[in-house]
Amino acid sequence: IARVLEAGLADTPSGPVPYLAMEYVAGVTLGQWREQTQPDRRACLKLLAELADAVDAAHLKGVLHRDLKPDNILVDGEGHPKILDFGVATALDDETRVAMTQSGQLIGTLAYMSPEQLSGDAAAIDARSDVYALGAIAYELLSGRPVHQLQGQSLMAALRSRERIEAQPLAELDPAMRGDTSAVVMKALATQPAQRYRSAAKLGEDLRHLLAGETVSARQPSAWESALRTVRRNALAFGVSAIIGLSLLVATWVSWHSAQAEAAARAEAEARTQVAEAVSEFVDQLLGSADPNRGKGADLSVRQLLDDAVQTLDRNPPKRLEVELAVRELLMRAYTNLGKFSAAEGQLDRAQALSAQLYGDRAESVRQAEVDRSSLWISAGETDAAVRALDALLARTDLSDEVVREAQVQRARAQLVSGDPGAAAEALSPLLPQIEASPDSTRELRWLARQTLAIAELQLGEFERSQALLEALIDERSQVLGATHPNVLANRS
Repeated sequence: IARVLEAGLADTPSGPVPYLAMEYVAGVTLGQWREQTQPDRRACLKLLAELADAVDAAHLKGVLHRDLKPDNILVDGEGHPKILDFGVATALDDETRVAMTQSGQLIGTLAYMSPEQLSGDAAAIDARSDVYALGAIAYELLSGRPVHQLQGQSLMAALRSRERIEAQPLAELDPAMRGDTSAVVMKALATQPAQRYRSAAKLGEDLRHLLAGETVSARQPSAWESALRTVRRNALAFGVSAIIGLSLLVATWVSWHSAQAEAAARAEAEARTQVAEAVSEFVDQLLGSADPNRGKGADLSVRQLLDDAVQTLDRNPPKRLEVELAVRELLMRAYTNLGKFSAAEGQLDRAQALSAQLYGDRAESVRQAEVDRSSLWISAGETDAAVRALDALLARTDLSDEVVREAQVQRARAQLVSGDPGAAAEALSPLLPQIEASPDSTRELRWLARQTLAIAELQLGEFERSQALLEALIDERSQVLGATHPNVLANRS
């Protein structure tokens, strides 16, 4: 917490003026820190745990902040947070807090304000109100999106939106946050204070359990509780014996199913984390293997560095096939971004073979590789070959909806690149709403479909439709990538 060093009254020509002399914090706001450093999940969780400690320290001193938000948090050069602006803070003591707050008075920032703060009931506000704000900060830091989208709304519209719309689960925004991470954040954001962490210290404990890979206390209602609620709602329709028998049967099945799903989700998250760490370590080795003598004093180009990495990977592949697959896909994307499509396709061939070896010839990742191959051909100007390959792929009956939609978008992109914007617009106009409505669609696919349709409409002279698509695309990409990202600037252009 940023310290107050001195307080007093300064004599001025206009009379005494109260002042505060505070500690200087050399840092940036939490939002700027995220944008500038692009922290990974572990760095975010570590900072959030420190933040929870600071809030708990204030609570132990009897102080409730009431306006925690990214703009009131500075992060120093070492990645440690400092909480500022206790200007609307109040005492945790019930009588003092109620006396300091008028009935119905809203204090705080709407996007981070707890439901009980929104109600204006001072007596209902306690330490768990700050826990809610910490949950909103964690949600935004981990996902890149605020938990409540209130920009551009009037005060009344924003209030209605807060009352009507609950937070979308973090796991739905980012599959990497499934399992315990989403459970911890969403528990902090529970609408009812009784369902939240009872203190910032308890939230901090679970955040550190996440960092350590340990079990967290955040859990959904048990299967037994869910079954009992079902029984109570239908008590009049069933006899006592039927209710007991059915509840036991349902509880047993739901408990088993939930345990299986939870175990599978945790295993998947742990495996994904292990692979990501192994990939990071392997990439560090690849980058470190570049021979500085090769350039004879000159800087190595990115292409030379990638070629060296491929040679090292070919000579000494990782023991785990999942790690090699992830590295091959990483190299493919890097070559693609450099416009080296032949080299990119070589890495795609290896990645596809690894997918087939790991998951079987009919695995979705193997089919996805065919879509990626067509995308490479389109970028290289080989649109006829791409269209033929995509038509052959779309003729199959064993594709997932996600692969089908991506193949259809790439086919429309090929039509646009080959000079037929009308066909591209005709294909994408009904397809884009389906993509945006599907929870399985990735944001990259949504962006590609919008951008392709926007350019097609532009070339067809449909300027208003094109502009609307581009403005929506710029807004969403800016929030995720930052306003100065090359893709955002290209869309503005």
